[in-house]
Amino acid sequence: MKPVKIVLALGCALLCGCKTVRVYPIAGPQGDPQAFFEPLIACASAEQLEHRREPDVLHVNIMPGIWAQFTPRRSGYTVVLVVNDGSGGGDREGHFAAAKRKSEVLFACARGELVPASEPPAAG
Repeated sequence: MKPVKIVLALGCALLCGCKTVRVYPIAGPQGDPQAFFEPLIACASAEQLEHRREPDVLHVNIMPGIWAQFTPRRSGYTVVLVVNDGSGGGDREGHFAAAKRKSEVLFACARGELVPASEPPAAG
């Protein structure tokens, strides 16, 4: 095998074997989309989730080994989910489904659509 092919094969194996990525859109606020970072950070902090803000993106550690990257776009946000394949077993699809639900819950919290779990629902 030629050295170039070996290097490419090893590179692919390393990239594919370590992390898996999914990207999906999520509706966001109109106006200044980065202004939505603060409510997202507040919701992540309330759940004691590690986060890191950069000028144009917010990273939140959704669960061990799983990060969500929230990036504002013209018509909403793009959420990039990064799952470390060693993050708790081989159920990659289950990890993605759980991470997607968690990122949607964070977004709903940031919009003020969710009642915090510590407060009982209003009697009706």
